[in-house]
Amino acid sequence: MIPPDDALPDDNGHSHQDPHLDPLETSLEELKDREKGLSFVYGALDLISGRHELTDAVVVLVNESLGTQIFRLGGKRVPTWSADRLAPGLYCWPDSVPSAERELVYRACQQAFSEHVLRRSAATERSGSGARSGPHELHPSSPLEGLDARSGVTDETEDATGVSARGLISRALLFIDVAAFFTSVADGHGVLRYVLGLVLGVVIPGWSVVGLLKLNNAALEFALTVAASLAMVMVAAQILITVHLWHPIVLEELTCLLCAPALLLQSQVRGTTRWTR
Repeated sequence: MIPPDDALPDDNGHSHQDPHLDPLETSLEELKDREKGLSFVYGALDLISGRHELTDAVVVLVNESLGTQIFRLGGKRVPTWSADRLAPGLYCWPDSVPSAERELVYRACQQAFSEHVLRRSAATERSGSGARSGPHELHPSSPLEGLDARSGVTDETEDATGVSARGLISRALLFIDVAAFFTSVADGHGVLRYVLGLVLGVVIPGWSVVGLLKLNNAALEFALTVAASLAMVMVAAQILITVHLWHPIVLEELTCLLCAPALLLQSQVRGTTRWTR
């Protein structure tokens, strides 16, 4: 039987590999035969890590429906700001991987990820779970549930009860809202009253409205929350002054009462929405 060209014996009787065959590419092809989708992505990260003894690695992938997705070596949590700062590609620590190898692994991961999304989308359509009306059907709350559970960048972080970060923030603000109301009614004074009033005026009114919109961008929501709070307080104060009904204590108590229902509603939110950096 004639041996293949890439395993011909040399003069000493030892076989040798074709020098034009890329070992990494061969390893990726073998991995592709064993693993599919996200398993391939994490397997490729393990492969390049073992090859260069990396301490950490992330691959940034892009999908038209899901947007930017980040996968980290070993399924470690990814910082929430990463997607805004990292362009698509493979990032390694230490930075000792040749650019050609990084590009090869990135392309293989991007292809596997895209195929994974297409398979999930096709499975959704076949299952008759509902007519697709747009890209949002590929959100992880559909059959892609847990798509990036290992990367920690798609779904909001949940506590042990399953309450999302949005829900925890709303619960804290609801507590402050109630405390500010009763402190005002009891005609309390001191630093506590000052702090509660400050949070009430700067954060709570805006979050009661902006939080309901679920803009899924932490920085944007924070900026709009503060801006909306100050705007609403200033407009309400101006109206009361204009009609000669200015009474700051009453305004504070009414604000607490009006914001409480929205805060209560948001405090029940589970970790099913996406909060980007």
